[in-house]
Amino acid sequence: MDGFAGPQVEQYNDESWSAKRVLEIQPPWLRRFILCDMNPRQVEHLDKLVADRRALGDKRKIEIHRGDFNTVIEQVLVPGSRREKEATFCLLDQRTFECKWDTVRKIAEYKKTNTKIEQFYFLAVGWLGRSIAALKDDKKLREWWGRDDIELPRSTSHSVELARLFSHRFMRELGYASAAAWPIYERSDGGRGKVMYYMIHATDHEEAPKLMNRAYKAATLASQPMEHTQACFDGEGFDLGDIAKRYDANE
Repeated sequence: MDGFAGPQVEQYNDESWSAKRVLEIQPPWLRRFILCDMNPRQVEHLDKLVADRRALGDKRKIEIHRGDFNTVIEQVLVPGSRREKEATFCLLDQRTFECKWDTVRKIAEYKKTNTKIEQFYFLAVGWLGRSIAALKDDKKLREWWGRDDIELPRSTSHSVELARLFSHRFMRELGYASAAAWPIYERSDGGRGKVMYYMIHATDHEEAPKLMNRAYKAATLASQPMEHTQACFDGEGFDLGDIAKRYDANE
């Protein structure tokens, strides 16, 4: 599932468009795709992408949903539409505030047995402070944050603290066994430049954090992930320190 599946910019780079890259994975282990976007131009890109796949003989099930993913999710996660044992991965490649926390919660709570739907949540720390300051009212921030204590994200200016806070919420509130935050840098040299995004990988599968660790190192050419984003694979998770105390104080 890709909740914001169109390319991030109109003049997209084929090599970096997630939906296209996933559909081209060989061998084709993934059998079903649900792609959503509300921007008409982005939907045109998705339609063409699917048409190109059909022309290549790809007969897998590919659904395109036009609309706000926060609303479309009600059509996608209807009871019985997913087998409990069907491995499911959801990419939430939001630009800033598009994904409401209630949507994240619905995805986490859909499966009642076995592992939860795995989530890959993009947290845009690079410009988040400016974006929050530019909001004309608190409604959008409250829906994105999912709680009334919006002064907590508003006052958390350090990107690492914010990433840890979200990781903590995925584990504490939504019950994921692991929620590690991985940085996406302004430059792709694996350890320099400003962090623009954190990719929060929330999963219940015991092998998934290890696989993600290897994939991250390979993608960034880093010999080791940054210390502050390194997940502890023995089940202890992050050392949250003061940020956990602040979270509990606001609970």
